[in-house]
Amino acid sequence: MIREFALIPILPGREAEFEEVFAKRRARVLAEEPETHVYDLFRSSEQESLYVVQEYFASDEAKQFHLKNSTDHAPMMACFNGPFTVHRLDPVLVGPVAGGDEPGKG
Repeated sequence: MIREFALIPILPGREAEFEEVFAKRRARVLAEEPETHVYDLFRSSEQESLYVVQEYFASDEAKQFHLKNSTDHAPMMACFNGPFTVHRLDPVLVGPVAGGDEPGKG
């Protein structure tokens, strides 16, 4: 299981547009990418223009498929306020998630 999160700064005033575009993209990703188990969006409570995308992929191959299948990212990226950062997570203590992980197994 590949777990990542991306920190994405959004241009002030374009938060609603970003959320709408992401919602459409999320629906497509979850419908067309069965090995993308999680593709969720969060907004910072402290900085309303800072978002976090949480992604879980079944494998490196599933992540590569996701990246190759990402042809609709231009409208979303038009809302970005500078570069975004992606962080891969190594599980330490985790609970069960879609895809069959067991607690603590990662």
